[in-house]
Amino acid sequence: MPAPGMLGRLDSTLEGELSSMMKTPLFRLSQSIIISFIISFAFLTFTVNAGVLAEGEIEFQKDSSTMCFIPADTYTIGSDSEQADPDETPAHSVELPAFYIDKYEVTNTQYMNFMQATGHREPKYWTNDKLNQPNQPVVGVSWDDAFAYAKWAGKRLPTEAEWEVAARGGKSLEFPWGNVLDQSINQEIHHANVEGATDGFEQETAPVGSFSTGVSPFGVHDLAGNVFEWVADWYAEDYYSKSPLNNPKGPEQPATGNFKVLRGGSWRDDGAKARSAKRSSLPVTFRHDEIGFRCVISLPDFLAVSAEPWDVNRDGQVNIFDLVLVASNFGLLNAKQGDVNDDGNVDIFDLVLVANHFGQGTNAAPSITHHEASIDYNLEYSEISQIETAVKQLSAVKTPQAQYAFQLLSNLIRQHSTQKEILANYPNPFNPETWIPFRLMQPQSVNIGIYNISGQRIRILSLGQLPAGEYTTKQRAAYWDGKNEFGDEAASGTYFASFQSWDSEVTSSILNEKKIQRMILVK
Repeated sequence: MPAPGMLGRLDSTLEGELSSMMKTPLFRLSQSIIISFIISFAFLTFTVNAGVLAEGEIEFQKDSSTMCFIPADTYTIGSDSEQADPDETPAHSVELPAFYIDKYEVTNTQYMNFMQATGHREPKYWTNDKLNQPNQPVVGVSWDDAFAYAKWAGKRLPTEAEWEVAARGGKSLEFPWGNVLDQSINQEIHHANVEGATDGFEQETAPVGSFSTGVSPFGVHDLAGNVFEWVADWYAEDYYSKSPLNNPKGPEQPATGNFKVLRGGSWRDDGAKARSAKRSSLPVTFRHDEIGFRCVISLPDFLAVSAEPWDVNRDGQVNIFDLVLVASNFGLLNAKQGDVNDDGNVDIFDLVLVANHFGQGTNAAPSITHHEASIDYNLEYSEISQIETAVKQLSAVKTPQAQYAFQLLSNLIRQHSTQKEILANYPNPFNPETWIPFRLMQPQSVNIGIYNISGQRIRILSLGQLPAGEYTTKQRAAYWDGKNEFGDEAASGTYFASFQSWDSEVTSSILNEKKIQRMILVK
């Protein structure tokens, strides 16, 4: 089958990496790899509630997809607005159980992996260079193609109700971001890839996740525009007028023909078709360059593994992630997580139990791993302190398993003890001033250098000795008035901010919200 001109994607997962590392002597482990896994897990897992993974993102191993959590609740779908078509009415309430939905539309890379594994046919337009790049959504797939992919991945297509709730976030919004289509950051950046928008993708699909301002309240991308998305339901024009309250799944059979529902609009349609309540339909065999899909998995399916108590996060494997959860809750009474032996206290006995079961699976492990890129969160300083206490106590346990756990937790502490990060400045673009937020994991003297695109230093912002913490508000962030060290206004262009220290520089480009490699200073 022709490959769509795409770079290969690493298909290793967290579990696979850790499983292989467990079989090697400790001195051969790559600390940097281990730490990245530990940190990324720690960023994510503190949103776990009562032992059940809730808010946050996961990575689904089978198709390497990031998925967003949608909680169980009663939601309003449909519309009574002036823009609503008759088949969107009336607005009504539905009860939905919790589920996960793909954060992005299924990409060409993911679909190619599916074809290689199953021998499934190529999509239409597979050789079109404007549509077949690695991170563009796959197009030219029928409903049957989408269904086959979802089945292979261990998922399913979303119901119409699930799709709309993911787009609207439980709010009565016309679009995922609000009620107005054209709310641009500037004259070039829009919320969605739709016809007539000067978004840079006038004649093609956009790479998934290209529109950071168009994200739904649940963190799901591209639910408006880019490609129409197949959903599970048969289409009936009057279905919203008689939809059941509890978890509606569409008519049992099509009203006429073999039409399935599509949602979301596309790159070649106007914004009206990108409204969250807009319903469309086509025959199941139809393939077009405007049509793709994404998948979901029900929460009960995600939790369909009987976990042993030392599998703290219930992911089907006893590994470093479970150890971090115990250590971060160390010393707490009646903690929601980490009390492996259920004695009311998270202590050394819980650590040893996890360590003694390292590498074990619990029944059939689910095909889901924690997303390794979720670094928008950080360990609390109290949690670091608890991990340090756990490490001190664990050092006295001389079993090989306990010493292995001791080393991993020690590495975690070492990583955090030196961590510092510059965050995205605001406003951006700016004139004449901006604020540069940052975080420190330990007390230190802070000097932030401003450089132009040629690497020439423009200004040093000396903030003095600061305690560990988050410096993100205007009162605490680094302030730059847009002037150089001589007091002259800096020219319009791209600048970079970096920590200044004797041993290293942590550099961050001062960019806009879409990480575009430019910053325009309006003079």
